[in-house]
Amino acid sequence: MWPKFVDYLNQNLFLLVRVGLIFIGTLLLAKIVSVLIVGNMRLISKKLGRRLTIKHITRIKLIKRLLIGLIYFIGIAAILYQFESARRLGAMMFASASILGIIVAIAAQTSLANIFGGILISLIQPIRLGDFIEIEGQKGTVEEITLTSVYIKTLDNRRLIIPNKKIIDSPIINYSIISPEILIQIELTLKNPFDFDHWRPLIIKRVKRNKYLVPEKEPEIYLVDFDSEKIKIAILAWIVNPQKIEEVISQIKEDVYKFFKKEKLL
Repeated sequence: MWPKFVDYLNQNLFLLVRVGLIFIGTLLLAKIVSVLIVGNMRLISKKLGRRLTIKHITRIKLIKRLLIGLIYFIGIAAILYQFESARRLGAMMFASASILGIIVAIAAQTSLANIFGGILISLIQPIRLGDFIEIEGQKGTVEEITLTSVYIKTLDNRRLIIPNKKIIDSPIINYSIISPEILIQIELTLKNPFDFDHWRPLIIKRVKRNKYLVPEKEPEIYLVDFDSEKIKIAILAWIVNPQKIEEVISQIKEDVYKFFKKEKLL
């Protein structure tokens, strides 16, 4: 019996080596995919400064099992394909695996795109927790970054939930990424005649009373337009908190209005 076994090994040595390499390669590829997914999950959790929720962990584990199952399925098909008697079955498994892979890829396209978007956000950090941003005309504070979505608290206390893919693909204004300071412009219309040189320092003094202004940057006033009946001016001021834009503009308008009313400039 031993001579027959040796003879079989000699005749099928290359076949057995191929099968062994496919088997080892399948195990290694499955292990690499598993390690990469678990590693990315830990990286995202570390970047966010919090543990991933049960919902996200379940979703990641499901994707991991699907990918590893597909790898093993293709590995078995490749091994069967090496044997003449099982080659037809291996080819059928390859065909079904290709169809299954296409179906899974189409079905999971959006979810995977959002997951990869979450990984990119955690790595390149176009936005961070606490940043004040504007996306598609909506302004708010980044409250939470999950594996699939970004939660933004708007100025009127609503929650805007945006898929990570949209965050990556859309232009974003991040008011906080380098410096939170932002320049505001307020245009006012006054009666003409108007002594611009006389009233300018008095208006600036009034504007500087606002507590949100940057102390190191002096407010400025420019002449925008005028005619025989009215004059339009623009007040430019730097504020320290972009989340207070609407509040500061309202406060300055109200304060300057009271001043103008008192001086009969309106």
